[in-house]
Amino acid sequence: ENPGHGHFHYNGYYMELDTRDGTWRNIHGKKLSSPVTKEEADEHALVYNSGDSQLDIGTCVLDPSGTPHISWNNHSFNGYWKWQPAQRRWLGPTKLPTPGSNFAFLPISNELEGHTPQAIW
Repeated sequence: ENPGHGHFHYNGYYMELDTRDGTWRNIHGKKLSSPVTKEEADEHALVYNSGDSQLDIGTCVLDPSGTPHISWNNHSFNGYWKWQPAQRRWLGPTKLPTPGSNFAFLPISNELEGHTPQAIW
């Protein structure tokens, strides 16, 4: 039976789709099968293991250098993860405030002194 595609799900993953040839790759550039199985996603694309807690639809943006930043929320917190290319790992979760809605602000850049960080929600 097909459970459908609701907006709540377990675990958070990051994969990139090459729209030229339909190839899925993980953050390290490893080619993934299509369709990607849960086992393969858990092994090669897992950013956050949410355990028994469901996540809502996340937001993913690339900063000017192409580094992915991801946020997901669940019933207990809004979390933010950033890929650290030099360490080849995800940094997070960092707890984010939720300004009166179910959407968390996702920081994009705070590197410009004296300027307000850019954000998306």
